[in-house]
Amino acid sequence: MGLKIHHVVQLLLFSVKSLRNRWWPTLNAVIGIAAVVGTMATILAIATGYRASMNMNGSSENILIMSSGAQSELESNLSIETQLQVKTHDFAEKSAEGLPLSASESYSIVTFEQQGQSNNIALRGVESASYLLRPEWHLLKGRLPTQGRREVIVGQNLSQRFPDLQIGYAISIDSRDWLIVGIFGSEGSVSESEIWADRVYLQGVQGNSQAVQIIYARPKADIQLKTLETNLNESALVDVKVLLEADYYARQAKQMSTFVEVLAFGIGLLMAVAAMFAAMNSSHAAIASRRKEFATFIVLGVSQSAVLHALLIEAIVIGVLGALLGFSVAYVIYDGHTASTLFYSQNFTQVVFNFELDEGVFLFALLVAVCTSFLGGLAPALNNARSTVSSALSDRV
Repeated sequence: MGLKIHHVVQLLLFSVKSLRNRWWPTLNAVIGIAAVVGTMATILAIATGYRASMNMNGSSENILIMSSGAQSELESNLSIETQLQVKTHDFAEKSAEGLPLSASESYSIVTFEQQGQSNNIALRGVESASYLLRPEWHLLKGRLPTQGRREVIVGQNLSQRFPDLQIGYAISIDSRDWLIVGIFGSEGSVSESEIWADRVYLQGVQGNSQAVQIIYARPKADIQLKTLETNLNESALVDVKVLLEADYYARQAKQMSTFVEVLAFGIGLLMAVAAMFAAMNSSHAAIASRRKEFATFIVLGVSQSAVLHALLIEAIVIGVLGALLGFSVAYVIYDGHTASTLFYSQNFTQVVFNFELDEGVFLFALLVAVCTSFLGGLAPALNNARSTVSSALSDRV
């Protein structure tokens, strides 16, 4: 007998009506799937949030010029001679005032004590062009540092993460107190994990040379990066590489996000296998208690195929309910949660980011939940399909 859709619907409606007699094993199956989804979604939210923080900082228009052998800003060092040679090349776009959109920026680490813990914070020395080059940058509170004063501004993520990094507070840089005068935002990018100060004054107070870590610029539209790199390195004083900012931050984020994703898949797989076997045991018990019910339906003309499909649809519905429950709990608790890490930070500084449970995380978690529940219910459903005929015949005798 072929599959009749109305028979499947009748079986499903009957299952809903009889749910109160087997609500406990059904609830256990839903909670088991929810635990898998909640755990996997939370771990994936770390990778998604970290990657988003890095990618938001990556402009497809701006470039970074750094030492040829450097893998990060912290490893780069451009002498004043190198800077002057680079700036003799007319490659940068002009601002509305006719000034080159190019800035020499220093990058260092400042150790910040908070609640007895030491935190490495990125300290960036910037110039006026640095703000123009970052259209996503905006001052949220306070004002910009005054030239000639020990003043800094702090990224929004840092100020939210650390209570002592607020306007009016001071932070120690090289045993000197610097006053926090502003909080800035950058659309959630990694820049919000940094402290900014006037580069020239900062390096003067620190007694540093005029060497910087990068030249940050927006090249003219017709500039080819490889050609620019070749032209810059023609001078014996220059040994640099030119990177698109988006590519630089994508590489920075890759190791961390890959590690977290592998961790999520590993833990999720183990939990999914455990949940699948738990669902299988629950399904065996539930189906065994309903064998007479299924035999009765078959005696009344319902096909084995309809029973099988109804059981598999039940399993899928349990998976969907578990996914919705698990993701909802994870979303309420963790979405937007602020965290920071040094792990896989090539600059050895805290990267502050927000957990991000987006639609991609949900869809993947939903797929895992449905597959887990389906596979958990498949073997019991097939076993029932093989034994139902004999049960029905026994009842007919």
